[in-house]
Amino acid sequence: MRHMTRRSKFTLIASATIFGLGAPSLAVAPAQTVTPSRISDRADDSRHSGIVPIRVTARISDDELVPTLAAASTHDESMTSRNAVLALTVQGAPLSFDGLTRKRQDDLRSRYGKDAGQRYETGFALRLKNIVDRIHADHPTCRVGVTGMPFSPTTRQDSSFNTNYAALIESVDVFLPRASDVRSDAAMQTLSTTAGGRQIVPITGNSLNSRSGRNRADARDARQVEVRADRDSRGSKASGQRAESRSASGRRSISLAGGVGSRDLGTTNDSDEISLSERLENLDQEEAMAAVIAAWGSWDSIWDLNGDGIVDGADLTLVLGFYSEGDDNDDNANDGGGNGDIDGDDGGDNGDNGDNGGDDGSVDGIQNLISGSGFNGSTHQPGNTGSSASPGYGAQAIARWTELPYITRDQDFYVTVSAYHMTDIDRVEFMLNGGDPVVCSEVRPHPDTGYAEYIVNVDVSGLAVGLHEIRAIIYPNHGKPRVLQGRTPEGVSVHQINNGTESFWFNYDPNPTTVHVGPNGQYDSISDAINALGEQLYGGRIYLSEGTHHLFDDYNTSFRNTEEDKVLTISSAPGLSTSHVFITGYAGNGDGYLRNGSIHVRNVSALSPTLASGHHSLIKGGGANRLFIEGVMNTSLDPVMGWGDLSVQRLANAIGEWEKGCWVLGCDFINVPKGIKGIMLAKNCTYTRMSADAFGSGPGAAINCWLDMGDPANANHQQHADIFQLSVLNSVPVIENRIFADITSTNSSFQIGHITGNNALKDLAFVRWTVDSMYGSSSMNFFRDMDHVVVDQCVFRNSSISWNSRITHALVRDTLMRKFASGDSDFDDIFVPSKTIIDNVHFTGQSNPPFAGSTVGPVHFAAPSPPLGVPSNGTDGYIPTHVMTDVEFETQYIGNADCEKRGQINDHFYYDKSLLDLRWWR
Repeated sequence: MRHMTRRSKFTLIASATIFGLGAPSLAVAPAQTVTPSRISDRADDSRHSGIVPIRVTARISDDELVPTLAAASTHDESMTSRNAVLALTVQGAPLSFDGLTRKRQDDLRSRYGKDAGQRYETGFALRLKNIVDRIHADHPTCRVGVTGMPFSPTTRQDSSFNTNYAALIESVDVFLPRASDVRSDAAMQTLSTTAGGRQIVPITGNSLNSRSGRNRADARDARQVEVRADRDSRGSKASGQRAESRSASGRRSISLAGGVGSRDLGTTNDSDEISLSERLENLDQEEAMAAVIAAWGSWDSIWDLNGDGIVDGADLTLVLGFYSEGDDNDDNANDGGGNGDIDGDDGGDNGDNGDNGGDDGSVDGIQNLISGSGFNGSTHQPGNTGSSASPGYGAQAIARWTELPYITRDQDFYVTVSAYHMTDIDRVEFMLNGGDPVVCSEVRPHPDTGYAEYIVNVDVSGLAVGLHEIRAIIYPNHGKPRVLQGRTPEGVSVHQINNGTESFWFNYDPNPTTVHVGPNGQYDSISDAINALGEQLYGGRIYLSEGTHHLFDDYNTSFRNTEEDKVLTISSAPGLSTSHVFITGYAGNGDGYLRNGSIHVRNVSALSPTLASGHHSLIKGGGANRLFIEGVMNTSLDPVMGWGDLSVQRLANAIGEWEKGCWVLGCDFINVPKGIKGIMLAKNCTYTRMSADAFGSGPGAAINCWLDMGDPANANHQQHADIFQLSVLNSVPVIENRIFADITSTNSSFQIGHITGNNALKDLAFVRWTVDSMYGSSSMNFFRDMDHVVVDQCVFRNSSISWNSRITHALVRDTLMRKFASGDSDFDDIFVPSKTIIDNVHFTGQSNPPFAGSTVGPVHFAAPSPPLGVPSNGTDGYIPTHVMTDVEFETQYIGNADCEKRGQINDHFYYDKSLLDLRWWR
């Protein structure tokens, strides 16, 4: 039940033109940053008849060969009313089978046969074609293309390089190949033959902004182009003589249409004698390519570099050749991209990184992080960046590590950071053991999961055995950077802090001690192995055979690996899955648990019994320790009421028993009452059929998680149920730096969340939520004053945010909710207007817009669920429910009769969560 199979919601994207088709020059639309005033009168003329990127998210699943695709909405009339090109840009999985990691390719071939590659590409093409066909039906005046399609012969030498994508290629109106693949006239000629008269527009990495071309930060009208004086301090190899521009998202942007700071490149070739080097002076490779592509197909242009009367692939080839020669002759010319991947897939902005550039054997443009000889003291806290006039200048970046620290690594691995800010993130700089920084200017999909974050690959080839440290600096476009470094002081419970500002620590050992436990293994039980090997297993691994294993038979008091910052991994043996290996845990007096050790429980099933008394946790610990839970399926032994009975054993008690923290990655909680409270991180997890809090007691981060059928109304207890709570830990002076991103809650009667208490709260991010509440009052309650809150790309279909506190810095963007629930408070009572950005906020239950920058009224959802208490067979505009009438109720897994909520009796008619699609338009 991996989260990667979900059909995600992506909110309406309002896009600006990056370059005009057939236009003589490249124009960048002005920034749109709003400090509550008027946002609706956006200047949109520049983008009509241009390229509008439509994000298509691919979700990789262990259960399917072909990724599941979900496309962002294309129902914004202002975006599609004229002759625009909708460019489907796939994120999360490669179009070609060859683009998968070698490990993934081998795995798919072993499971699906030798023709897995052909089946993968054919299936991918058909799913993309279905999206193209739907767009054609909805918007017949628009033209549709797929970024990167067709493949160029330079990337597929075989004459049949596009065979598996024939159906898709036939369905598109425009060819959008990667510019880096169109390096010759021969390549363009091949594409032209295939196009059969259709337009060909080569795409660069900057042609399609991941925020769809919307410049979000302020103070960029006259300051769009600037010299980055701090390049050398960031390790750049640039000569420092070139001016470069950067948009709010961290990507380069260039203004060629006049205005302060822009270069007017013109359209008339009135200087035929000018040399190529003079023409390209002060432009780097990416800027020159963008200019050529902007003038593509035009005549009488200065970008007709070979003088044949038209701007085409021959001119682009001259540009590529010019910069290639420059790199050969000038060691300091690397800031133009040089040998990097010119279409932007090298993990940065081609020259601003000053590191290995992503062209050193890394996967999918993910850069390698190389070790130094050690940090020399603390990393300096940088000063504020950007414009002091920005509303977000006083707010600090929100950022946390999102992989498992401390565990032993024996080969290269990925480290990720999730980061947000009210003016968006400019870049993240990673450093290993004091080595050169690796700069990531945009998120990239994780090769194993498809989830996109700031990511680097840790190169372990030069590491010594032992503990290593990674630090990161997260720079917002405008505001205070955040440095992730250090560790929680000894003797202090991490739960008193849980602010996620530590370094990422890990152990390296190419040959960790490994033992097998179970029949035909070296030891009969886990405790036998620990008692026999002691310190040899501090950072080692125990592999469990098929069957059922008890975690600990005694207290193992001498196993104190936490003192050395090491972690013991206990997992199913290679080749076995969670369905083959089961663990049971602490059951009360006479049983054992780990008192002072840290463990990593991985790829097993944990079966929770109903306890006669007490609430002992299954994975029990005590003392100064850490717990990491990865790929675990936790379910109740009671198939009927396990979800609704608080006597069912909890998987773990992070706050009470794991003083140094608990991390949860890729786990499935099914038919158990609640999740693990006080976690440092829950990522890529599912929570199916629950009745109490999923993320309680001040969690650090919940990322990319799916909750389905949360139902406290029918449980046998009266405990309130929230998706998340920040309402305890009153002894903690400041709760800060918390991230709740990509959270989906379907069939939900949970309250969304609750923030209260006596703490100071700051730097909280709520990003890309989709909540389909059964009850309209299931709100997210902000009952405490906060500084710096980001609410971005959220859909709360039947619910709202209760704005009952003072918020000093705030971004509310691309978000839909039911009402502006503010009690009797006005906008100015809640927000500080000069420190607030409001952008595209819509209310479905308001009669009038409550503040500037908001709209009201009914909306259309792509595939909504029926109203509470109403069944559907799928023919009434709603997705079908599992049962069609109230007499068909059989189990609580398909629906519940006579559900009482706040004094009202209603029936729950559950639906298949994968069918819900809350993309919306007016």
